[in-house]
Amino acid sequence: MRVLLCATLLTHSIAAQVGIWAAAPATVMPPHQEQQLVFDPVRQVISMVGGQTIGNNSSPLALWDYVGGTWVDRTPSGAPVVEGVRATFHGGLGKVVALVERSQSFLELYAWTGSTWSLLPGAPPLLRTRFGFTYDAMRDRLVVFGGIRAGQVVSETWEWDGAVWQQLSSGGPPGRIDPAMQFDSVRHVCVLFGGNREPSTLNYGDTWEWNGFYWLEHFGIPGPSPRTRAMSTFDQDRGRMVLYGGVAAANPTDTWEWDGSVWAQMQTTMNPGHVIGAMAYDPTTASVLLLWQNGTWQYAPVPPAPSTFTAFGDGCGGTLGVPVLAAAGTSLPMLGTTFHAELTNIPGSVFNVPIGFAAFDATTWNGVPLPIPLDPLGFTGCEVWIAPAVSQPLPNNAGVAPWDIAIPLHFNLVGLDLYLQGAVLAPGANPGGFLFSNAGHVVVGTP
Repeated sequence: MRVLLCATLLTHSIAAQVGIWAAAPATVMPPHQEQQLVFDPVRQVISMVGGQTIGNNSSPLALWDYVGGTWVDRTPSGAPVVEGVRATFHGGLGKVVALVERSQSFLELYAWTGSTWSLLPGAPPLLRTRFGFTYDAMRDRLVVFGGIRAGQVVSETWEWDGAVWQQLSSGGPPGRIDPAMQFDSVRHVCVLFGGNREPSTLNYGDTWEWNGFYWLEHFGIPGPSPRTRAMSTFDQDRGRMVLYGGVAAANPTDTWEWDGSVWAQMQTTMNPGHVIGAMAYDPTTASVLLLWQNGTWQYAPVPPAPSTFTAFGDGCGGTLGVPVLAAAGTSLPMLGTTFHAELTNIPGSVFNVPIGFAAFDATTWNGVPLPIPLDPLGFTGCEVWIAPAVSQPLPNNAGVAPWDIAIPLHFNLVGLDLYLQGAVLAPGANPGGFLFSNAGHVVVGTP
């Protein structure tokens, strides 16, 4: 059923009013902290870059890929040992790049080749830590802002043009560490929010944009409260910078979106809580992935929607009873879960093989209105209630056939209509030798 559901992603749209956070599958967790997340459009995967293994101040420059709900370690042997990492995807190179701190003495810039890290040319800016970092896809430049150097917070803006680093500005936003910084690929500006004026406890709540020539502050715009280390990414499909949480006196767990003019706080019924991690937007699932030390979450601007299963139509049974299709217990078809249906009241022999049929249409099948009587085929009193798209054999556990349907955590599936009907091989029950159940209407909802 996973292939069937994923196939609808290209055609099923959603309305965006409020947001949904949901815990994502992650069968293996990267044992890292202070990591970065980057979507690689060439390999069509989100990668975790760098970070420190738990309890260490320096670690080999790691790279893990998030593949099918599992984190897969791609870290090569002999990877450079680093103490801090900033990472992004460089469109000009077509590679993930990482600007790393080495031995508290210098910075180096690396590109991921697909199997190892390759050192890139040009001497990076003098050693600094906890700076803002992004890639300007319009001008093909890496952009660095701020950070702390030799104990001093700086307000310098640097860019790398593929060969050399150049300081372009020492003005603009006040110096700070750990700002949220993303490139807006719709408006072609680098957006910076918040950060901290170390060593004080002063956090910023200001919004700035860098166009390659000068910084522009958006004065008087209501938005997120002052904070540092907020997680952020850019949703290229909707043209929004998405920001979550951060560090402040109240340790916020709110979700905000910036469209270039206003900040909008998204209403969510649940969230990852107060965590420090990294985020990246995944256009293949139209959602944001968030990774922290102990969990993986997904977010999308989707209104909460109910999950339902409704039985309709009639089954047929001949002399052996009528098979019944229903939800198992209290199971509901929610994103990121397995919906449990079951066929009951079926013959319990191993020769009575149950089959589940699934469809996206319950009105017509090959141009013929549904339901379609099956008497001409020998299935006396039976009807087809859905237009089958796929089928699968089910186990027969002494007259009960459990039917488990995995629903991926793809937010484009919210509101999807799916139709089910069961059948069971029953020689002698009627001339055709099959019994059919009633049908069921599944509506996929949110957790």
